[in-house]
Order: sequence, then C-alpha cells, then structure tokens
Amino acid sequence: VGKGSGLFERLRRTPLKLANVAVRMAQGIRTSANEVYVLDFVSSKDNLLIAYSTQLDCHVELETEIVSWFLQGREIKPYQCLPSGKLVIIPYRIEEKRLQLIGEHELRIRFPSTFAYLSKNKAYLENRERGRMRGPHWYGYVYPKNIDVMRSSKILVPDIADRASFALDENGDYAFTSGYGIVLRENEQYDPRYVLGLLNSKTLDFYLRSISTTFRGGFFRYFTQFIEQLPICPIGFSDPSDKARHDRMVTLVQRMLDLHKRLQEASTDHEKTLLQRQIT
Repeated sequence: VGKGSGLFERLRRTPLKLANVAVRMAQGIRTSANEVYVLDFVSSKDNLLIAYSTQLDCHVELETEIVSWFLQGREIKPYQCLPSGKLVIIPYRIEEKRLQLIGEHELRIRFPSTFAYLSKNKAYLENRERGRMRGPHWYGYVYPKNIDVMRSSKILVPDIADRASFALDENGDYAFTSGYGIVLRENEQYDPRYVLGLLNSKTLDFYLRSISTTFRGGFFRYFTQFIEQLPICPIGFSDPSDKARHDRMVTLVQRMLDLHKRLQEASTDHEKTLLQRQIT
C-alpha cells in the first residue's frame, strides 16, 4: 500500500461495504454450448431477430422475447456496455422466483422459429457430456445457474480489468459471461447510480488494487471476494446536506451514462471528441 496506507486504513474502517448493500453477486452464465446458443445479430423485423449461427453456418430467425444481448467481460467498461453484436438464447422463465425450463410444447407454439433452430441442433445438444442431455430437457443448459440475474437490474463488472469498469444494466437487457452481476437490495435507499459512481472512482479502485490479485500488464481480479469488501460511503438520509451529497453523485453519474450513450451513437469524429472531452 505504501504512501497511501493512511487512506487505505480509513477506507478499510468504513463500516458499510458493497456486500451490505447487495443481495447477490453472481457469476455469468455458462450455456454449455455457446456455438449453438450464442449467435451474431444481423437485423430485426417485428418481433423477430435475424442472426447468424456459426454452428449451422447460416442465417436463422429467433423470437425477440427468448433472447438477450450477450456480453463478455471485455465489453463491460466504466459506465457503459460496448455493443458485442451477439445474442444468446435463454429458454428459461422465472416463475414464483424459481427458474423453469420452458416446456417443449410451449416452446414449439410460442417460439416456433427458435424451436426450429434448436431442433436442427438436437443431436448435438443431446450428446453434450456423453449424452447427459438426452430426454425432455435436451435444449436446456447443462448448468443453468444465475439466469434470473440476467433479466434483473444489476451493476456489471468484468472478472479481470486494468481499471474499475462497472456498468449499469438498469432494465436487465444483458446476459453475460466472464464477469459478475451485482444486484442491489430493493429496500436500500441508496440509488444504484450512487453506488456505481463510488465503484468507478479512483479512490475505490486504489483500495481494490491493494487487496486484489495482480496480473502482468497492470490487470487485476475483480472477483466477489475482493469487490464485496469495497467500502460504500454511508449516507444519513435524514441529514439534508448528506442526502444532497448522495443526490449530487446520482446527477453526475446520470450525466456520465448519458454521455457514454451519446458517444456510442455519435457519427462524426468531431462529435466523438467533444463528448469524450466532457466524459474526461
């Protein structure tokens, strides 16, 4: 820690940690057959998406409702998710807080295009792990974990990065792998954007670097056992000046989110330079 030891100690003694304001810190999904479930987005029409399947080497149609945008850790950046151009089929639903594989009959009726695509891969999917998936669940994941988190509002972070790279997936639009999804407690007064601003700060990144594992090239692990220790500056919401600090952070972070969104949509170099200057 060196010359920052005083600051490190102050941060370490902060009683409120990320683990206290989060209800889940979940790893990304493992589809067990990315070559089938993960496809390249081509275009959309009505409630259908056109995607390219590397497994079949052709374009296929998929219903919008059964797919999510798919991210890898390298596409999760501070305040933004870079467009990956990839989709993932998630043939599951959450019912009464329990994960259920959508039944084959319902899949065929409600999602005929996706069912047709999966059926073309049936033999391949059935033979995963020496035929373990033969039977009525042939189109399911071998290890269906954390799928509910994919559809939840969450803060995303890659598992390895060279700097704090926390992004907000407010509407549960993204499924991800090689990273973590932080679901905040619903009854907390802390706005997710307040937490996001702290997590992306140089101060907390200094703290994480002090407790995390280092890789060559200046990369660090952002694993659960490290990020759950990150201190969250407590706010006394009954104190107007303290609440004003919280709200000021929320306003600044929302500006960052908006600027990054505009940067992704910018068409000219001049516009990109101006937006990047504001972000900096």
